[in-house]
Amino acid sequence: MGSIKHVKYAARDNWAGATSLVTENKYLSNKRIKVEGPFDILETLQIAWQTCFELEKYESSNVIKCWEQCCLDGVQAGRKLYQSQALKNFASRNAKVEEVFDFTIDILTKKIK
Repeated sequence: MGSIKHVKYAARDNWAGATSLVTENKYLSNKRIKVEGPFDILETLQIAWQTCFELEKYESSNVIKCWEQCCLDGVQAGRKLYQSQALKNFASRNAKVEEVFDFTIDILTKKIK
């Protein structure tokens, strides 16, 4: 940890995120670590994929409720991905990540219907 000076993150995580430690923890605040994030489209994309994963595993999750507070669009997209079974279909045919990324971005830019 001593040599880390710059951290970038895609998405906020009210459930398990730790970037607040950089300012709240005396040791870390003295390290003067630069923290950047979230990055809008990456946050929404990450939360969408994580929401879909959580729904596949648990169907209901307190984690998702936390994510709704910081990225509702991502959670809504994740629910749509889950309902469509799109990510499972991509996985079953070993689709390239670029295809999955483009598909998800398309959902996000159409403002989740």
